[in-house]
Amino acid sequence: MLLKNPTRGLKLPKKEHKEKRALTPDERTAIEKADFTPKQRAFVYLGLYAGLRRGEILALTAKDVDLERRIITVNKNLVIKNTHTELKNSPKTDAGFRDVPIRLPLYEVLAPYVQSLETPLLFPMTNGGYTTASSYTKLWRGISKAIAASAEKNDLSNVDTSTISAHILRHTCATDMFYSGIDLKNTQRILGHSRVETTLDIYTHCAEDETEILSRLDRHDMNLFAHPAGH
Repeated sequence: MLLKNPTRGLKLPKKEHKEKRALTPDERTAIEKADFTPKQRAFVYLGLYAGLRRGEILALTAKDVDLERRIITVNKNLVIKNTHTELKNSPKTDAGFRDVPIRLPLYEVLAPYVQSLETPLLFPMTNGGYTTASSYTKLWRGISKAIAASAEKNDLSNVDTSTISAHILRHTCATDMFYSGIDLKNTQRILGHSRVETTLDIYTHCAEDETEILSRLDRHDMNLFAHPAGH
């Protein structure tokens, strides 16, 4: 028996967090020019232009997509852990229940895809059921290969398919909202963050781009002088 805890006084190393990043311009170009299947492009665009989580995308049904109002209703989540998948009748957080606007690039891909489906699910297996862990691996492997082939074909060097993931697509969507001027609260709502600090962390990360900050301030100042107060 030990008389005292031998680990007492030890300091644990700080947990290293993976650096958040958005797609590079070359990666975005590779994605736009990639020879995706309709299913692959629909998945990628739901992450890139709607900011949905992987499980939220895989859980979508045709009824969740209102093409007339251009709204996606997020109300469930397909959880993939190792080889096990489980459908939860709620998103990752309470804030995950939300309506997400369908941006034009997404609409042009999603509308014909949804209308072509013969099953209620947007991303069904061949048997019509929800995507399994192995099926998702196969889906993402095909997406990754298509991006790599597009990068090679279009001579795009700044492309790292080994680090591109569904979360990177979502983070890029959040970055786009920052640079387009959408306010913090609306971004939090669209992304389904339960804590505003999570959204603020993304915005702070985006704001590290000093060139973009200066450009936005210059545009603001030009508008001030173009429309002085009282005129």
